[in-house]
Amino acid sequence: MLGRLELEEGGRVYISERTFTITRATVNFTNENTIEPTLDLQAQTRISEYTVTINATGGLKDLEASFTSDPVGHRGSDLLPPAERIGEQYG
Repeated sequence: MLGRLELEEGGRVYISERTFTITRATVNFTNENTIEPTLDLQAQTRISEYTVTINATGGLKDLEASFTSDPVGHRGSDLLPPAERIGEQYG
């Protein structure tokens, strides 16, 4: 399947009961012989006084996720309860 899906900025992603607002998101399909999506996602949420950003890139077999926070001082995933530490589970 060949093609590209672009998600609108301001859309929502729901991860472990948290709502993240999409700042950038595309899904690319580059293999004409099979369906192999590749994701490029950036989304943000507020946790207390922190803005937590998730960046996720890759395909189904090699998806990598990372978290950052603003203000700096914490890894973004440290602000989430253990069940929500997506980057530690999948990246």
